[in-house]
Amino acid sequence: MSTGSAIHQYDTGTTFQVTITDDCVPAVAIDLSTATLLAFCFKRPDGSVFDRTPTFVNTGADGKLEYTTVLADLDQPGPWKLQVRYVLASGVDRRADVKNFNVKANVCA
Repeated sequence: MSTGSAIHQYDTGTTFQVTITDDCVPAVAIDLSTATLLAFCFKRPDGSVFDRTPTFVNTGADGKLEYTTVLADLDQPGPWKLQVRYVLASGVDRRADVKNFNVKANVCA
């Protein structure tokens, strides 16, 4: 998972980017171009969960997805989790490994 910089509470425009790969060594990107469902599942520090729909970074064939936050997304400081769910046209329904990230508290309102 890549965001590029520190994340603060109520940040907008923070882009989360992930690449979905198989379990092979070396890892091979999973072609998501024909997926019927794509979701970024965020878990807040208080345990509540919400989903956002990611977009392809390119065409989806390279397994790269991204989502850019809006005002209400990062509403709690502390440890967060992100997991990607995808359903392929073949009916395969999978969840990627959970990624952890931290949202820092603000001094300014």
